[in-house]
Amino acid sequence: MRVRVIHSIDDLADDLRGIAVRARKDMRAVVREGIKVGESLAKDNAKAAGGPHGSRYYKRISSEMHGNVSFGGVTGISGEWGPHDGGTPVGAGWRHNGPNMDLEKSADVVGPAFVGEVRRLPDKWFW
Repeated sequence: MRVRVIHSIDDLADDLRGIAVRARKDMRAVVREGIKVGESLAKDNAKAAGGPHGSRYYKRISSEMHGNVSFGGVTGISGEWGPHDGGTPVGAGWRHNGPNMDLEKSADVVGPAFVGEVRRLPDKWFW
């Protein structure tokens, strides 16, 4: 059996225009999902570290997407999770405990998963 496929440069141009629109939407979704998972993990870590007295620090942890961010002339997509204003600074530790590592622990999980999701995106766009 023989299959013959013929395309023109116009077909490629159309595909690339569509990818440009879809890619931004897909990348925003990956960033949004990553920061939501990071927020959830950081809250879980903070609750567990609070012990039997139940630290309320986890209630200060939130996440947010940012608008377009410029990195050396390139526009990027950005978001973050962590505590909002007030109280003990992140990493400062508590009265009788060591430093607070809730955010670092959540980043250790989210970072590799985020990289994997970003690497899988082009397969969605081209096939």
